[in-house]
Amino acid sequence: MTKIINVRVLLSAGVIVAMAAAAIGATYAAWTASSTITGNTVSTANVSLTATGVANGSSVVSPVSVSNVLPGYVAPQTTGEFRTIVTNNGTVPLNVFMYVTGQTGPACASTKIAYQASLPNSTTIYNGYFPYSQLLNPEVIQFSFLSALDDVVTEKVPVVNNLAVGASVAVRTVPAFATNAPQALQNTTCVWSQVYYGETI
Repeated sequence: MTKIINVRVLLSAGVIVAMAAAAIGATYAAWTASSTITGNTVSTANVSLTATGVANGSSVVSPVSVSNVLPGYVAPQTTGEFRTIVTNNGTVPLNVFMYVTGQTGPACASTKIAYQASLPNSTTIYNGYFPYSQLLNPEVIQFSFLSALDDVVTEKVPVVNNLAVGASVAVRTVPAFATNAPQALQNTTCVWSQVYYGETI
């Protein structure tokens, strides 16, 4: 009787193992088919700006160039609105900003600028002063010290939003010299660069 039970137990165990193997899956080869799409590519945009000094109307060609200034100086409209044309030469629209770099010379401590960004040859103003008559003296809010414009992250100023591919913006810069410039700045110079900076939208 014991032998019969053992045989039945073994047979039962064999059936369970066989069922488990079936549940896990047989080792038959799977038949497959496939189709391929070739030539997938990702191409990056080209971000490019150019800045060129161009005279127009009451403006003169950039860069800024004035001499013999005194405390309280504001460049006159007829000879002191220095004009730059900034063009989007890339393949995507850009938000355009301006900041200052490379300040050199003692006079930079008291040098200020005001700017105006507009549609070229138009009274459509995007940012900055308008009209010129706002620039009464160096202490009006439209003028900023160079040192307040020298950080591309925190101190860049807006020129224009969404400058289309191939489009241009005119930027006028008016220099001024602080009314409280100290005596020690006599016969000194300030040199700087204005950087026009485009960000993708």
